[in-house]
Amino acid sequence: MLGLLTGLFGQTAIAATTVAVERVVLAHLREQLRMLDGSDAEAVLAISRIIADEQEHHDRLATQAAGGKFWPAILSPVVALSTESVIWLGMRL
Repeated sequence: MLGLLTGLFGQTAIAATTVAVERVVLAHLREQLRMLDGSDAEAVLAISRIIADEQEHHDRLATQAAGGKFWPAILSPVVALSTESVIWLGMRL
């Protein structure tokens, strides 16, 4: 639903949404690496690859989102909170 709504507002809104999601996801994945503390080399490698991919998405779209002032300011906190909530729920189920 969030993707549909931001898609209606154009490229800057899409970029701002993606950057906010990626920022939260990257923080979560880095925390997962800290929790593993090298105990599972396969998992560490898999998560590290995902981090590299997510970081690339974040960095590519951060430049585009920076071009707008309105959408990043409005969407970033809402999207970040929504993403954190989904992660929190997913970790408890």
